[in-house]
Amino acid sequence: ANDLLVEGKRLHDAGKYEEDVASYDKAIEIKPEFADVWNSKGKTLHRLEKYEEAIECFDKTIERCDNAIGIDGNNVKAEAWISKAASLGEMYGIQFKPIPATIYPQEKYTANMKKEYLRWLGVTQAQLDILYAVIECCDKAIEIDEKKLNAWSNKGLTLVLLRNHEEAIECFDIALKIDDRDKMSWWFKGYSLGQLLRIEEADICMSIAEKCDE
Repeated sequence: ANDLLVEGKRLHDAGKYEEDVASYDKAIEIKPEFADVWNSKGKTLHRLEKYEEAIECFDKTIERCDNAIGIDGNNVKAEAWISKAASLGEMYGIQFKPIPATIYPQEKYTANMKKEYLRWLGVTQAQLDILYAVIECCDKAIEIDEKKLNAWSNKGLTLVLLRNHEEAIECFDIALKIDDRDKMSWWFKGYSLGQLLRIEEADICMSIAEKCDE
């Protein structure tokens, strides 16, 4: 089963997702309690935008897993919680994706927010329960591994959507203690500071974000 897991990850890295899933399914037939395989299958299904199936896999991972470390060196259960959060979000149109450098505004960002990021501002009532579920998943990941960068940054992004900017900034600050070159956290910390009219601090964060890829 472990060999099939390794093979599945190799196929995943090569972008052969359908073959990847088949390899994981074979591993599950041999060892259905193998949490790392369920988690890896879920990540591939997420890539294939099969979010409901992905969430089922992450739930199976959480059911079967203690605090085991996977072959990639990460805590499998924490990974499953944060992956479930991402699948929930994307299934309902709430996406956590890296921010391309091209969106950084040249003038005061408060007057030049790019249209593609209006989605961060417009959340329907139907999405609110999902946002709270995403936060709960992030919190579960943090309980297991308090240094889980994407758990803190995704929680912060979700709080931005809920317009809870003070708490969002706290999450980004923790994320930046883990990785002080995390562009997304700098950018959205700056955005939240701007929403709180702390413009000078916001501009500093935006400036740092622009330099993160240098």
